[in-house]
Amino acid sequence: MKGRVIAVFNLEKNAYIVKLTSHASKRMCQRGVSQNDCLNIISRLRVSAVREYGSEGEDEVAIIDEETGLTLIVAFDCNEIRIITVIDKTTYVRIRDNTLVEKIA
Repeated sequence: MKGRVIAVFNLEKNAYIVKLTSHASKRMCQRGVSQNDCLNIISRLRVSAVREYGSEGEDEVAIIDEETGLTLIVAFDCNEIRIITVIDKTTYVRIRDNTLVEKIA
């Protein structure tokens, strides 16, 4: 998958790579969101969600974090997690068909 590697982490004996697309990077700059903000959101996902998403091919997931007021659109593909874009709201977010939704608080 496309993107620049920003983190690698282990979860239950599996290594995961987190990548950032140039589009996401641009949106983060526009909205004053750091890489750490995005990584913190991803780290708060349920372990079962991280294992499940992308296990049978690419899944696009909208991670809605009401605590930070951010929504990440992320692609999971096996052990790669690619941040596609960052949205600075959690309500009235336009999400494409077939995109899964994961809410964290």
